[in-house]
Amino acid sequence: EAVKPDTEAYENQRWNHLFDMSNKDLIDVPCSSLPSIIPRYEAYRWTARHVREWSGAQMGKPRILCWAFTRTGFEDRAFALQQTWGRGCDKLLFVSNEVMPILEQNGVQTMLVELADDSHDNLWEKMQVSLRAIYAHFKGQFDWYYKVDDDTFAVMANLRKLLLSPEIQAEKDKRKGVYVGRSMDSTFYMGTSGSKGCKFNVGGSGYVMDEIAFERLSGHILNCSKGVRSSADDMLIGCCATELGILPYDTRGPNGGERFHPFDPQFCNDYKLPRDKEKAMREDWFYSYSLKPIRELHDHCAPDTVAFHHLPPHYVHHLHKLWYQCPELLR
Repeated sequence: EAVKPDTEAYENQRWNHLFDMSNKDLIDVPCSSLPSIIPRYEAYRWTARHVREWSGAQMGKPRILCWAFTRTGFEDRAFALQQTWGRGCDKLLFVSNEVMPILEQNGVQTMLVELADDSHDNLWEKMQVSLRAIYAHFKGQFDWYYKVDDDTFAVMANLRKLLLSPEIQAEKDKRKGVYVGRSMDSTFYMGTSGSKGCKFNVGGSGYVMDEIAFERLSGHILNCSKGVRSSADDMLIGCCATELGILPYDTRGPNGGERFHPFDPQFCNDYKLPRDKEKAMREDWFYSYSLKPIRELHDHCAPDTVAFHHLPPHYVHHLHKLWYQCPELLR
C-alpha cells in the first residue's frame, strides 16, 4: 500500500517523557547512544549517509536571512533550531507573539508580531504583517530570505550550493524575482471544495526568495487574499507571487529527486506511489499537489537535499549530532 503523509501523526510525535530544554542529558548524548534513542534510526542513518553536505560553503556567500514562525508554547522547537542548523544562517530571526528569553540569551533576535489571533489557523495574517516588517527592517542587507517553520531541519551548505548554481543565478539575473523551494501545483486539485489554487512552494521545508521577489511581495501582499483567515500561508504567498509573475522554481535534481521535503527523513525510505492514482488526485493532497513524475523510496531524496520538516526538537538535536559529530556511525 502507498504510504500517505499523515501530518497529524507527525505533529503528535512526542518523546516518551517531556522535553526539558534545561536537561542537557537529552541533548548532549554520546554517539553510541543514538542508535537506541532515535526511533527509525536506520532510516535517519541512511539519510545522513546519502545526503552529503557541500564542502565549498562559506558564510555570507550568498547572504541568507532565515526567518521562522513560532509562538508561545513552542520554545523547545525554537531553541533546537537555534542550537543546531540555524547557526548556518547569516542571520536567524524568529517571528513570535512574545520574546523568548532562552533565545534572547543566546543572541537570537525575535520580531514581535502582535495579532488578535496568533493561532495556526491565522498564519496568513501573520505572514502579511511579518513579511512587510522584515523587508522594511532588513532592506538591502541580504541576498536571500529563507522562510522556515520552527520544526524544519535544513542543510544550509546545500542551500548555498543551490542558490549559487548557474541555473538559479541565471534566474536571478533576470531581475524579476526568484522563488525557490518544493514546487507544488494546486490548480488541478480535485478536492471536495472544488476551489482552484495556484503554483506554490510548500512551507514546511521552507522556501527562499531573492531580494527582488521579497521587495515586490512586500509591496503587494496586503492586496492578496484580503480578509482571509487561513493556515495555508504557503499556498497564499504562492498565489500572491503568481499575480506578480513570480513562479516557483522547480528544484528537483537531475534524476528527479526532491531537495525540499515536507516530512521527516524517514519519508525518503517509506514513500511509495499510490496504486489508485485517480483516487489519490481527489483525496491525497501530497500526491495531487506534487509535480510529476514523483520518485519513490530512496530515489525520492536528492543527494544534495536542502531541508526536511516535522522534526520534534529532540530529533533536530539528534539528527544534527548524527550528521556532524558522529562520523563513525555513518561509515
